[in-house]
Amino acid sequence: MVVKTEEFLDDTVNAFTEAGIETVGLPLGTVAVESCFIPEEVQGIVITSSYALDALPRTDLPVYTVGTATAERAREKGFNVAFSGTGSSQQLAEKIAKQVKPCCLFHPHGDKVVNDWYDFLSARGFDIEHQEVYKVDYRTTLTDKEKDWFTSGRATRVAFFAATAVEEFLKAAQKHELDLKKIDAVFMSPRLALKISEKSPKKLFKSVIIAQQSITKGVVDAAQKQ
Repeated sequence: MVVKTEEFLDDTVNAFTEAGIETVGLPLGTVAVESCFIPEEVQGIVITSSYALDALPRTDLPVYTVGTATAERAREKGFNVAFSGTGSSQQLAEKIAKQVKPCCLFHPHGDKVVNDWYDFLSARGFDIEHQEVYKVDYRTTLTDKEKDWFTSGRATRVAFFAATAVEEFLKAAQKHELDLKKIDAVFMSPRLALKISEKSPKKLFKSVIIAQQSITKGVVDAAQKQ
């Protein structure tokens, strides 16, 4: 089972299905995007979510994306992608610090995103302008069909791509009294798994599997492990 917002869920489910994994999607959230403007002093744009691309006006400024999938979508929308990271905002910030001269960067982001990499770039001479451009509305009530995937034992592994999605899933699981000790959790990155363990130190899942690459293919590969 793939837990993600509704907008990009089908593409992710298809990636698992094409790899031979029986997969269903659990759309716990929907996204509402608002258009934004780019401040005049900005010399580059940092994109840590594909949702932010829908808010951006047309620009020739260099765009730095968090991962390859986001980079591909940015190019499809006509943006000038300078380079991409491997799925981690912190890793992207480190790459920017190495390859880009200190300047003013613009980061359009969501309402539930923790931007703890700002200080890293600020300490290296970068100015960060940012704007909230999308909101994610989550639900914690599952349909009967969604609950049946767990109660019947068909869902044996759940893949997570964002910390907030994990938190909302855990609320839903508690609400419906789901037995997660029978479920393997597949996390997109060690950082994501760490964030969840800090919030919920007790063992929640049967086992935890962490992707070697913080991209969709990395999570698919991890989900295939026995």
